[in-house]
Amino acid sequence: MPEETITGESAALYDPAMDATGRESPRALLISGTVGVGKTSVADAVGDLLTDREIPHAVIDLDWLRRCWPTPPNDRFNSAMELRNLRCLSHNFLDAGAVRLVMAGVVEDRGGLDRYRQAIGVDLTVCRLRVELPVVHQRLARRHEGEDAAL
Repeated sequence: MPEETITGESAALYDPAMDATGRESPRALLISGTVGVGKTSVADAVGDLLTDREIPHAVIDLDWLRRCWPTPPNDRFNSAMELRNLRCLSHNFLDAGAVRLVMAGVVEDRGGLDRYRQAIGVDLTVCRLRVELPVVHQRLARRHEGEDAAL
């Protein structure tokens, strides 16, 4: 398999940048897009690429960080819990030596993006995935086969 070429902002994921103490500066990548676009699959693939290059990292599926019940009546998607957990997890991973955080999740507006930046406390690049609507429908139908209520 030929080596892929990484250019532009994507190259920042692999290129080390040093802080004032000579340590590599940690950075994060947030892979966003609609439900069913492939965020988690892409995040896993990025994690594999970082492993191949021996770059310490963590892959975080943001959906799991808010998964508890019941959710507060004024926070249907449990975003506050997601951010609390992300704050703890990202700091733990960085303290353990990760220099790249790869996250998969939905960013709905600039305010949400700012909240993610504050929670992780490192430079953040966002990659928005796009796919044609019929492909999303097909993926979701496969994912939720036999679960009509989930669709």
